[in-house]
Amino acid sequence: MGKRGVSSAVRELVLSMPSVVNCLEHGIVNFSALARVIAADIKKATGIKGVSEGAIKMSILRISRKLREAQRAYKDRVLRVIAGSVLRLEAGLAVVTIRREAVFLRLNELVQLLEESRFFQLTQGVNTFSVVISDEHLKRLVSTVRERNVVSLIKNQSALIIISPKDILTTPGVVSYITKLLSWNGINITQVISCHLDTILIVSHNDALKAYKILDEAIINSRRLLGVKSA
Repeated sequence: MGKRGVSSAVRELVLSMPSVVNCLEHGIVNFSALARVIAADIKKATGIKGVSEGAIKMSILRISRKLREAQRAYKDRVLRVIAGSVLRLEAGLAVVTIRREAVFLRLNELVQLLEESRFFQLTQGVNTFSVVISDEHLKRLVSTVRERNVVSLIKNQSALIIISPKDILTTPGVVSYITKLLSWNGINITQVISCHLDTILIVSHNDALKAYKILDEAIINSRRLLGVKSA
């Protein structure tokens, strides 16, 4: 029971550390050093004061093998989806979060606004809806749903629109790959929207060009690695 507890605790802790997971996937981790670093947390999580660093290291080794096997299995598929994708940038947007009932009450007006807007994305949550809308129609949207029903408003946003081949629907890890690239470069994603073959990432206008360059380079590099000609 104790041993299973250690393995489970190590797995849970390691998988909560994205940078460590990435290094394990690529086989560039000093397992003994990592075991020493997380030993105190594992002892606390399991309540077993006598947990040895050797036992922790063995658990890390098992996790590393599984991660590397998974990495090899899906890396090529992910790269093929990225290589077959097309990137667009849409600037001058705002993200508006609206109370759920206000959207239902004004649905007909919102449909009309959708038809006329340069950019309009509607996402339903449990208690609210989020609308990403072009700046020129922002005032009209707020007026339509009434300002008192607006929960939050984030201006100066841009959309990175990644249009992928149909294999994205059955390939695990594509969105994770994309969001990791931006996260590692310090870019916050305000909204992530998936619509069939389109992955839409909403970011600050200040980060938009940097984010575009990162994703564009990822597409170009994927095509180069796979020997695929540019679209």
